[in-house]
Parts: sequence; structure tokens; C-alpha cells
Amino acid sequence: MPTTMAHAHRNIMTSPTKTTTVAPSPFNPVKILLALGILLAVILWCVVSLTVTSPLWQMLILGGYSVGLSLVLVAQVRRIGLRERG
Repeated sequence: MPTTMAHAHRNIMTSPTKTTTVAPSPFNPVKILLALGILLAVILWCVVSLTVTSPLWQMLILGGYSVGLSLVLVAQVRRIGLRERG
């Protein structure tokens, strides 16, 4: 029996779908921390721009936050790297 285009299309539509799963990354906590850090940075930027008048103090506050967040992220990545190595 020859397979028609409609028959082939029906088989594709009724065949069970295959799901592909990927193992969770050990860096998922770092991604979440980075996303929260960026969100808080935007909020801090808005608050600082409205409350602090000196541009120097604005840069110091935002720069300090950025350096602090960077250090936390680096520490988290190093901790995960050491844990993964065993």
C-alpha cells in the first residue's frame, strides 16, 4: 500500500512526542544570584539617582555595589568549582 502525503502527515501528528531532558547545571544558583543582583542594581540606581545629589557619591555607591556583587559571584563560582572537582 503506497503511503500518501496525508497518511504520512497523520502519522507525524499522532506519533508520541519525544522529550529531551538535560541535567540541571550546577551553576543555576549563580544564574539566579546574578539575575537578582542585576534587578537590585537597577532598583539601587533609581533610588541613588533620586536621593544622592553628588555624582561622585552616586558612582561610589553603585561601584561599591558592583564590586561587592562581583566578589560574591566569583566566590560562588569558585565554591561550585571546588565542589565539582571533589
